[in-house]
Amino acid sequence: MKANQVVTINYTLKDSEGEIIDSTSEGKSFSFLSGSEQILPKLEEAIGGMLIGSKKIVALTAEDAYGEYIDDAVQVLQRSEFPKEMEIKEGMEFVTNDADGNQMPFVISKITD
Repeated sequence: MKANQVVTINYTLKDSEGEIIDSTSEGKSFSFLSGSEQILPKLEEAIGGMLIGSKKIVALTAEDAYGEYIDDAVQVLQRSEFPKEMEIKEGMEFVTNDADGNQMPFVISKITD
């Protein structure tokens, strides 16, 4: 795979228990520009030598996919910080902005009373 080449893939993302987390829909592929840091580096490295039409199973560690887990990055938010009418569930993903305007994605990992 050469740099700056449009690559189209179909994928199914599973957790360590084999549960499907994400997948390209039937007939809806995912395209990216190689070498432009649009996908996980280890994934791009793993599929780099593949031929058109070939299939491959790629297993990534959590660290390879999301980075090292940092306890200090976990924050506790109050329910009042979300709109009253919003239903909050574990696993929900949000994006907020930090003080400099940078996007900061986060996931609801635990809900307590």
